Formats: sequence, structure tokens, C-alpha cells
Amino acid sequence: MSKLERLYRLHQILSSRRTPISRHELIERLECSQPTVYRLINELRDHLGAPLEQDEAHDFYYDRTLGPFELPGIWVSNEEIDALLSARSLLSGVQPGLLETELDGLRERISNLLDARGIDERTLADRIRILGHGRPVPPEHFRAVLDALVKRHRLSIQYHARGSNEITGRQVSPQRLIRYQDNWYLDGWCHLRQGLRSFAVERISSLEVSDDECRELSAAELDQHYASAYGIFSGPADQRATLIFSAERARWVADEHWHTDQSATWLPDGRYQLDIPFHHSEELMMEIMKHGDHVEVVSPETLRQQVASKLNAAAARYRD
Repeated sequence: MSKLERLYRLHQILSSRRTPISRHELIERLECSQPTVYRLINELRDHLGAPLEQDEAHDFYYDRTLGPFELPGIWVSNEEIDALLSARSLLSGVQPGLLETELDGLRERISNLLDARGIDERTLADRIRILGHGRPVPPEHFRAVLDALVKRHRLSIQYHARGSNEITGRQVSPQRLIRYQDNWYLDGWCHLRQGLRSFAVERISSLEVSDDECRELSAAELDQHYASAYGIFSGPADQRATLIFSAERARWVADEHWHTDQSATWLPDGRYQLDIPFHHSEELMMEIMKHGDHVEVVSPETLRQQVASKLNAAAARYRD
């Protein structure tokens, strides 16, 4: 941590506290020695004009009777610069037309902050790029979903399901909006199915925000349903898959995070065994199949047979 960052951090600590802080705690939080702490205090008080005082116990605090104190100029730490760069790049890559007006002001403020730190944001487009292949969402649909989510109203939707190719009318109590693998999904309580479901936002063909209030579910209920099984095809995990990757592919897969409850083992011959919980097999199968002959499903047998059937069907298309 540089001197500039420690000064900024010291200011943050003192500004956020209503009670004095000891030098021992400052040493720990600033990750430096006692002499360094005193040098920072002197710099902040004597050169930058901070209303920094000591009480009878020699603990430090800001004298708030003099009003709020802010550091001169714009101060940004290295971590915050990283965050600003990432945010600027992400905002630049938002789907064209999606919240365009609302984001313009935010982009400008981030650009001003970067410029104040001597970073030319005009070159960022050439230096930082976030590539995606998400399916486009009509801006008016996204705004309506977001409006219903924030105001806690139900949505009346016409939904075209990819799997069944059916269009059904649904009443949905929106719970969460999820950005997953470059696509938007709405997690909600489906009043038709009487259960939690995930809806691909781009598959909503028409929608209307209802005046009816949402059915509310706790964060714990949502986490249990959506986070306990693999990927966006959620539900209580009731199966566990064992996959073995070739030594070559293991160099990639070992660095990937598939699930919070996954476990992995390196085998003596360099292969990599991954154990992962899941509920529905659709998305897990897609992840497995993209590794081709570099992965084998060991268990469960039903998943092994499903993958084998898909691979045999694919191979059959090339036999002629």
C-alpha cells in the first residue's frame, strides 16, 4: 500500500467513525509501523488541514464541530481505479439501447474521475474489452421487468419456452434479475405453476406490469432454490456428478469454478476428477459436451447414458 493510499485510507477511517480510534488499531488497519502512522497523521493534519485531534487516552478522531472535512481534489485508490476501469468498460459494453439515457451520466462521471487521476479514458476502448455473445433483450421489456422488480408488482407475461416451444400466459412475482453467461434471466414465483421458475427475458414476447403486489420470498428461500444446484437450471440439488478430465484439459478445468459445493481430486496419472451437485442435467450436459473426448462421466449412470446418447447422435450425423 503506497503512502497516498494510506493517507486516503486514514481519512476514510476517521470520516466513518463516531468514536476515537487507537494508534494500535490504526497500525493494524493501515498495515504499517507506528512511526509511519504518526507520519501519516502529521501529513493529514498539518499539511492537508484535517481537523484531526486526540482525546485524553491519546486516541485519534475528527473534530466534527468544524464541519465535514474532505481531502482536496479527487482521491482514488488503486483498487478504486481498477473498479472504475472495469465499470467504464462494462458500461460501454451494455447492449445498445438498453438504459442508454440513464447510463450516459454515469459514464461521464466515471470518465471525469479517471481523467482526474491522469488516465485517458479515450484509450480504454482499445486497451480493455469485454466480449460477450448474449441474446438481445428489447429495451422496453427490460425496463418493464426492472420496474416491476423494484416496485414489487406482478408481471403478466406471454412466455415462449425454448424447450417445449410452447407459448403460455403467466403471472409472475419477480424476485431477482440475473445476468448469467451474458444473458438476462428473471427469477420469480410463477402463479401458474405455483413454484419458483427462471425466465429468459428475451423469450418474453409481451408483458404488462400489474397493480397486484408480489408474493414475497425470503433471500434464504431463493438461495436454497437457485444456488443449490448447477447453473441457471436450479432447484434443490438431489444428484451429484463425477467427471474425469484428461490431463491436458485438466490444466484449464482445474482453474474453473463450477459450483460452490464442488470437490476435486488430482489423479496419479495427471487426470482431474470433479464432483459437482446438480438437479436438472440440461446445462451440465452442455458444459460436459463442449469438452468432447477430454471428459468422461463416471456417475450417475443416468447422466452418463444421456451424454453418451447425445454424442452418438452427433457422431451419426457425420458417418455418411
